[in-house]
Amino acid sequence: MFSELMQSSRTDRAQLNAWRHSVAEARKTLSKRDQNMQEQMLSLMGEQMDMIRHLVELQERQQEHRPLLHNCLPSSPSSISSSPRHPRTRWGGGSGHPATPLQRMA
Repeated sequence: MFSELMQSSRTDRAQLNAWRHSVAEARKTLSKRDQNMQEQMLSLMGEQMDMIRHLVELQERQQEHRPLLHNCLPSSPSSISSSPRHPRTRWGGGSGHPATPLQRMA
């Protein structure tokens, strides 16, 4: 009877050790996978930062070659408000867009 208990105890201990080993291996695998995912994410973020940096540089270069807006605007603000392309209505009677030929006929 005593030898059976000892045998059972050794078997339980062996199974426990095997379980601990498998848990440790699973944790190691998950840790490696997590580390790989973090490295990929950091690499992707680095690529995105480079892309943003290049876009900002491009935008800065384009703005250097663009004429200043105040040189291109009409001399008086009233000339903008009386533009025939966008008639203004007091009570919102129109869409603000010129009428299409079908709307004019109606």
